[in-house]
Amino acid sequence: VADGVVKRTYVAGDGKPLEPHDHALVHYVGTDSVGVVFDSSRKRDEPFTVTVGVGSVIPCWDLALPTLTVGDRLKLECRADQAYGDDGQVPGDLVFDLEVLGTSESPPHLEL
Repeated sequence: VADGVVKRTYVAGDGKPLEPHDHALVHYVGTDSVGVVFDSSRKRDEPFTVTVGVGSVIPCWDLALPTLTVGDRLKLECRADQAYGDDGQVPGDLVFDLEVLGTSESPPHLEL
């Protein structure tokens, strides 16, 4: 995807490609560099809504989302400088198990 961002697809979606300004509904599990879960929409049983390509999330997500389609399930590996940085909210490299559930017209209610 970009330097410091690696996408490993488990399931290739066959739905609509995500485009800038789409409101994507996703489920994710975020883990730090040693595999400890720091956040999970799955655990809350509440999909996360994010606006694609407008800088409302960490750079890793902002770069990867426009390359995805509805139905994709993947592992997204984010180097620290493409996430929160070494001194950020969750320092170091991060890994996300990410699933694109669909798109919505509603604005995002959370930000990463």
